[in-house]
Amino acid sequence: MHSQDTLDALDQRLRPSFRPDFLPTERVIYQLIFESGGDFFLTASRENFHLSERAEGPVTLRVWVRSVDLFEALLLGHESGMDAFMAGHYRSDGHIVLSQLLLYLFLPVDRAFAHEVSD
Repeated sequence: MHSQDTLDALDQRLRPSFRPDFLPTERVIYQLIFESGGDFFLTASRENFHLSERAEGPVTLRVWVRSVDLFEALLLGHESGMDAFMAGHYRSDGHIVLSQLLLYLFLPVDRAFAHEVSD
């Protein structure tokens, strides 16, 4: 279990680069499961996102990540999602599009435009 202080600190580091335009119109709830134990939830919509210890509805996608530090690095573009996936440090339980969109959701603007998502 991650403390609320940990989630609040992560929220503060992610908030400046939140890019809701990469999401579909409905709310998405990601369950984030870490090798070190514990999990938390990222609820995101086109208006906002929220990190919490409990799901705010049915989970849309489960994502396994080696650590919270790697998760943050993936979201901010400091680590490659492909490299983490190939090393077995990042995977999801299905919906590949939502898994990919998660990796673009917080990329700084200069990196997000370098990797356009298209149909």
